[in-house]
Amino acid sequence: MTSSESVVIAEVNADEDRVLAERFEIQGFPTLKFFPAGETVEAVDYKEERSAEAIIKFINERAGSF
Repeated sequence: MTSSESVVIAEVNADEDRVLAERFEIQGFPTLKFFPAGETVEAVDYKEERSAEAIIKFINERAGSF
């Protein structure tokens, strides 16, 4: 697996998928959540600054730097 395959970023429209939105307690938009590798039940809420640098730092801290 290459480093570019180590992190997947996905988008979900919670207006269209209300079951998923309720399951993960999504109340505001946009909501960012981090799922550790192999995890589909527990997510880490992203509550940091909404800059590219801050989001990359958050991901690298949890998934490992490339």
